[in-house]
Amino acid sequence: MFAPSGAYVLVVLVEDAPSESAARSTIVDVSRSVYDAVEPAGLPSYQGLPPRLAEQVFRLPDAQSRLAMLGDPRTETATVPPEVQLAADAPADVRLRPEIFGDLVELQRAAAQSGAQFWVRSGFEQPTDAEASHALPTEWIFPCAVEQPARTADRPVTGDPGGPHQTWLGTVVSVTDRQHGPPSSDDDHAAPAWNWLSQHAGEYGFIPALPEAGGETHLPWSLRWVGREAARQLQPFDAATASAGLQREERELASSDPASKQPPLWGLSDACWTIATWSGQGCPSRWYFLDLPLS
Repeated sequence: MFAPSGAYVLVVLVEDAPSESAARSTIVDVSRSVYDAVEPAGLPSYQGLPPRLAEQVFRLPDAQSRLAMLGDPRTETATVPPEVQLAADAPADVRLRPEIFGDLVELQRAAAQSGAQFWVRSGFEQPTDAEASHALPTEWIFPCAVEQPARTADRPVTGDPGGPHQTWLGTVVSVTDRQHGPPSSDDDHAAPAWNWLSQHAGEYGFIPALPEAGGETHLPWSLRWVGREAARQLQPFDAATASAGLQREERELASSDPASKQPPLWGLSDACWTIATWSGQGCPSRWYFLDLPLS
């Protein structure tokens, strides 16, 4: 821990946790309590969020159109709690960053009370093999030596690689104004529920998800969580303004971090991350492309 008054090391071991996400949450809680006890200035924040979380929440594609991924989806996302109202066609294990849950529940309740009820259809998604070249991980694993693995015949890359997807961040939810079936209209502006969300979601930390294709004003029927302080500053929502705002947040956060003067760990060898592998050796990207349940 790099506290203003000095660095220290904290080791926490968790036993009998119901999930990896719950174990991580426990470690975070212990770490926060220790930090508050030993650091007179208290826990730092940026736009109302811990700096590390803010760094992940404000992410945008880099100059090569690659989007940084979660460090470890198994621990950094969790299955949404039962208080979140899911659409009938939603997967049983919709996952998001747990920091979102409270704001999402409050947003749904407020929408229902206003007659603009909505349901969640999907959340976090992992990149496919075809999308691997657009995924830029946030961590580089040292001190283990990393080598480019050879692709095996049983792991062909198929499909359109597309571009970076915000759903990789664990902060984007796809919503619908109908509990059963897809949204009532492809044009969400024609739906009263979406119009209510576009006006009030910012009060709960959400903005319309940024567009991922040319000509779109936003990603239809999708909300992105950025925290209440940042969302308030990005209202009324405009895609260009919101993108510029998140870029500004990224720059200001990096400039305030003493460690930012060092080269980013994830930028040392991009080639390794372009090919996924089942192998237990070599490229750490194997953790991000396993076709296994996260829970």
